Amino acid sequence: MQKLRVTFFLAIGLLFFSSSSFALAQTTTQVLSDTEKTYLAKVIALESSTVKDVPNTTTQAVYKVVTVKFINGDKIGTETSITDAGFPLEVGDKVYVRYIKTSDGAEYYSIQEPYRLPQLLLLLGIFVVVVLVFGGKQGFLALLALFISFGVIFKLLFPQILHGGNIVYIATIGALLSLFVVMYLTHGFTRLTTSAYLGCVVSVIATLLFAEYAITITSLTGFSSEESVYLNIATQGNLDFIALLIGGMIIGVIGVLDDVAITQASVVNELHQANKNLTKLE
Repeated sequence: MQKLRVTFFLAIGLLFFSSSSFALAQTTTQVLSDTEKTYLAKVIALESSTVKDVPNTTTQAVYKVVTVKFINGDKIGTETSITDAGFPLEVGDKVYVRYIKTSDGAEYYSIQEPYRLPQLLLLLGIFVVVVLVFGGKQGFLALLALFISFGVIFKLLFPQILHGGNIVYIATIGALLSLFVVMYLTHGFTRLTTSAYLGCVVSVIATLLFAEYAITITSLTGFSSEESVYLNIATQGNLDFIALLIGGMIIGVIGVLDDVAITQASVVNELHQANKNLTKLE
């Protein structure tokens, strides 16, 4: 039964992730405009460096002239020089380069972020090993549940939101589906798990209602940063940022609900086992 349960949930996870990459690729294409793109490039030379005042500040920084060679996209194989003061770069490092072409034909390049995938994969590997060593079988099931939960988010939530779906409805369904997978996979198909899951369903709905009420009385707009404005422009105003804010609250609460609900259900179950004369109300 245990093997069947693990196989079933693993199959679901693989199904979700089989097309997640495609969905994310589509997302990138939709968000980026024709005049702004991001490329992956490799640092091939570090030229002159000078100390200059940082604009609009009283501090100074070392500005380096960095020569990079593009390794993806329509500029693959071409080179360009960029003056940068943001990151301590070395020859051979990979970076993300932001490219902007204005309406008058002027082109601008800037180093956006270092390429961190190898380091992130190393940290992920350490995390997985620690969980498996100390968690054993339960740790493996927890990782599997996490894997499937990400599949729900990337395969169900993001594509549906970008295609104009009801964000609050999608976030609620996604949260309940993630909780279902995580709780039943890690804790098994038991009465205790079912009790905890039903409590989570009520909690998610309560969170939805209270979030809508709180946002209404405080007149929140969902525009909390500069990126929100850019995202609104890039999607031509098709995203409801108030609904995104509510959806974020719903998704955020599920990380707490799992442990809290299971703990509460376990405590009540232990009390019942200790004294079976207690009534259900007690």
